[in-house]
Amino acid sequence: MPRGGNWVWVRVDPKIKAAKDKVKNKRYIRLHINLLYGYGQYFDGIYRDIDILSSATLAELHEAIFELFDRYDGHAWKFSFDTDNPYSREGRHYLPRFILEDMPDEGYAAEETTLDSLNLKDGTSFLYLFDFGDDWIHEITVLSSSEASPRARKLWKLVKKQGKSPAQYPEDEEDYDEE
Repeated sequence: MPRGGNWVWVRVDPKIKAAKDKVKNKRYIRLHINLLYGYGQYFDGIYRDIDILSSATLAELHEAIFELFDRYDGHAWKFSFDTDNPYSREGRHYLPRFILEDMPDEGYAAEETTLDSLNLKDGTSFLYLFDFGDDWIHEITVLSSSEASPRARKLWKLVKKQGKSPAQYPEDEEDYDEE
C-alpha cells in the first residue's frame, strides 16, 4: 500500500483493457443525446448532438452531458449498455469509482473506460442515468465518427441543440433552498 494513500480496487472490463492501447488516430464521435425521462415526467424533442473525442472517458462524457443539460447539483450516475432499463442487472454498467468502492459488483469504472475502447458503431444506443432518485434518463445514439485534426484539443463540442433543458428541480427554483 502506498504511504499515506489507500488502494481502491475497481473492475475494468477486460475488453476495454485490451482495446485501450489500440487508439492511434484522433477521431470525433458524433453522439445524439436524447432526454427521455426525469423527475416523474416524459420528454420528447429535447436533445443535444455533440462531437466528442473518442479518447474521452465515460466520466468525461458524463461531465459534458451535465453541462449540456444545465445541471448544477451533482448526483450519482451511470451508463448502461445492452439493456433498455438502467436499473436492470442485465447488460453492462459503467459507474464512477465512488459508487464502485461500496458496490464493486455493480459494474465497471467509467473513469477507466474510453469511448474508443467500447468499439461503438454507428447506430449503437446506450443509456445514461443521472440522479438515481429523480431518474434523469437519456438515450445516447452514435450517429457517426470522423477523423479529428491532429491538433484537435477540444474534448467535445456542441453541434446541435433542440429544446430547453428542464430545470433540475422542477419546483420554483427561486423557492428551492439547498440546506
